[in-house]
Amino acid sequence: MVIITNVDYIGAEDAIIDQDEYKETRDKIEYIRNDVIRYIDDYVEYLNGTRIIYDEIEFSRVYRFSTLPYFHKELGIATA
Repeated sequence: MVIITNVDYIGAEDAIIDQDEYKETRDKIEYIRNDVIRYIDDYVEYLNGTRIIYDEIEFSRVYRFSTLPYFHKELGIATA
């Protein structure tokens, strides 16, 4: 998952992708998409206090190594 707010960073060149990885990704794209969206939505909703599905320990376990804290502005998370 990549968070981009400025489309100027997206190039027009074709990417070189391994065919086996491409096929596996294509076959599982809906699962990947839904899982990533749920992961981000759960994070945002927990921090904004709109939906609490984790206790503090579980939240820490799930998101401990996440890079999402670097994108609070882009995700609309209020910072203290």
